Amino acid sequence: PSPVTVIRKEKTSRNSVSLSWQGPERPNGIILDYEIKYYEKEEQETSYTILRARGCNVTLNSLKPNTAYLLQIRARTAAGYGASSPSFQFETSPDSFSISSESSQVVLIAISSAVAIILLTVLLYVLIGRFCCHSKSKHPDEKRLHFGNGHLRLPGIRTYVDPHTYEDPSQAVHEFAKELEASCIAIDKVVGA
Repeated sequence: PSPVTVIRKEKTSRNSVSLSWQGPERPNGIILDYEIKYYEKEEQETSYTILRARGCNVTLNSLKPNTAYLLQIRARTAAGYGASSPSFQFETSPDSFSISSESSQVVLIAISSAVAIILLTVLLYVLIGRFCCHSKSKHPDEKRLHFGNGHLRLPGIRTYVDPHTYEDPSQAVHEFAKELEASCIAIDKVVGA
């Protein structure tokens, strides 16, 4: 058979690696199995391990953490072994959790979704809280309080000015409330004059 040319690393962990590959382009018969030969890159084939696999995938176990390995695969038919694949290099993880490209994308999407949901929940809570607090007044007259053109309208407040102090009641009101505009002042009735 022709050599295996496409090898993929599917999943990497601290002590194992899962690999898959495509069968040879020209099998020259029925593929009986595959021989997988791997060794540490630094050992330079002085010490290697050989595994056999019937399918196009294998998991290599009992590997050293954070170590580079080289791997070669060759197919076997009834006529014998084919040529070995070019050396494929892979490394084990330095950390204790498993990493795969598919699962890392799923984890990233899940975390992003959770953060988005939390932010939306907080935003809705703040917006609903603002509207609820403004509509729930303690006193029924407080609902009518509002600002219009930068002025605050105070309902039902009347000021009493003693008319005995001044001869003209309007002069008393103007001196009592100097910061008010004259057009906003109204004398309802003069008591005790």
